Amino acid sequence: MNRYTLNLLLALAYTSSATGPTCPCECGTSQTTLKTKFETATTQCLSNTVLSNLGISPADRKGASVKFEIQTWPSQQISTLVGGILAKEAMGYQIEWTCGSSGFNALARIANKETDCLIEFWLDTYYPDAVNYINTQQAVVNAGFAGYTGRAGLYIPQYTESLYSALSLTSADFTNFVANSADFWRSHQIPEVIALYASQNDSAIISSLGLTLEYSFTPPWCKPWNSTGIGNNCADVKAEVSAYDRGQLHQVIINRRLNWTVSYWGTAGVQSYVSAKITRTEPIVFKYWEPTKFIASNSLHRLSLPAYTQLCYSNNTNSLEGAGSVDCDYPTISLRKDESATTPSSPTPTVIYVTTTSSSTFTLHHSLSLSLSLS
Repeated sequence: MNRYTLNLLLALAYTSSATGPTCPCECGTSQTTLKTKFETATTQCLSNTVLSNLGISPADRKGASVKFEIQTWPSQQISTLVGGILAKEAMGYQIEWTCGSSGFNALARIANKETDCLIEFWLDTYYPDAVNYINTQQAVVNAGFAGYTGRAGLYIPQYTESLYSALSLTSADFTNFVANSADFWRSHQIPEVIALYASQNDSAIISSLGLTLEYSFTPPWCKPWNSTGIGNNCADVKAEVSAYDRGQLHQVIINRRLNWTVSYWGTAGVQSYVSAKITRTEPIVFKYWEPTKFIASNSLHRLSLPAYTQLCYSNNTNSLEGAGSVDCDYPTISLRKDESATTPSSPTPTVIYVTTTSSSTFTLHHSLSLSLSLS
């Protein structure tokens, strides 16, 4: 399942008017709702008769108990819901749920027996934890590819092209060229484009939404960002949580000498900030990731940076100060499944394939194959 297919699924899941569980089962909008959906879905999605006809047994769901961790974003919740249904219905596990707000300390929670399974682990973001718990302690098992990819990036609203078209540049042809290149990073080397962002007065938005600035980054040639727009000489990139950022964007800014500052507002904060700017049809560039409902639900362009290479990331220092080799785009991440090294064996050793229209799959265990359409 590629991230574009999952984005479509997320958009459909959150705009559907259906209220009852179907197969595929809806993903809830909160962890509590997801648990409720699971309890209903596992009595309706796969009956004992269906499982028996597929040659899967036992279907009496009397196996060992396994705890799945539900986190707070839709793609992880969808995958966890599907994984829990299959683990219970087709593999015989008893399913319990634990909740986590993010991937921070997720592997520690598995190692400490607080949870057993986590679907959608961003290995690059939490790489030191992975080395510790998977390689060194061997308390956690990397159970393989989750079946879809994730990627961070910079985004602009689609209407940005019309904002650039209104700029007074050296010629009409050049203005059209800049507008048509709105989703290319070099458009942000045009002084008039930077001035458009730098002059934005966002103080009313910040005040009305009660937003709190969590962290900021300012390269030496930029003035610290001012929410009123007064005195700014650089565009400000809005971002979510500085702890999610291993410093790649800051290194790109330094190494490409881009006239950008970065401000961090938390995940909910940056969503509210961006939504307010979109409602006003005002310019904004922001950092986020996909697959997410937020990206799928808005008309956006991904701002293209120079193409990712391993050489570009060869000296990624993870520093928020901008030191390091990164001067290119974010890599595409193969999201992982992780489980406790002591997770009990399934009563029915089964390979479960969840197949989408893109014919991608993710695997939960070993032996017999079952295909379920998610689209």
